[in-house]
Amino acid sequence: MNTNLLGIFIRDERTIRALFGLGSEKLEELGRDIERLWRQRLEGRGGRQRAFGAGRKGKVPGGKEKAVFILFYMKVYPTFDVLSAVSGINRGECCRWVHKLLPLLEKALGQRLMLPKRKIDSMEGFYAAFPQAKEVCIDGMERPRQRPKKKAATASTSRGRRGNTRRRRS
Repeated sequence: MNTNLLGIFIRDERTIRALFGLGSEKLEELGRDIERLWRQRLEGRGGRQRAFGAGRKGKVPGGKEKAVFILFYMKVYPTFDVLSAVSGINRGECCRWVHKLLPLLEKALGQRLMLPKRKIDSMEGFYAAFPQAKEVCIDGMERPRQRPKKKAATASTSRGRRGNTRRRRS
């Protein structure tokens, strides 16, 4: 099997399993299922001006390439910058393709896929995600912040004293 999406030539079963988490037969089968679901998705939209398959070809053309793209994303979970560098597709397009293909992959596999959360907003959220944590050390270093130019908006971001003003003795 020779797969050229993501700029990788894959010649052996072990590499296929390592990169995508599936064997080559399952990858081919999943590619057919994703292509069938993709076709249903496109045919389900109304107002087509051209027949299916006409027009400009997408960045990820076939079902097998779609399966390789989304499985690589799910297995490695790279940032869109890294996925862009590996696949040769713009990072914004990578984001759009992931959001288009993830529901199709979930339908094809018949299960809900859970991605890791990228952001924890509160300590309660942190302790819910990591119940075994006993202590937390927070970096208290002050970071530079861009301040607003207008006077009214400046008051909300100000730390109190400003500039080199001297303290008055009482």
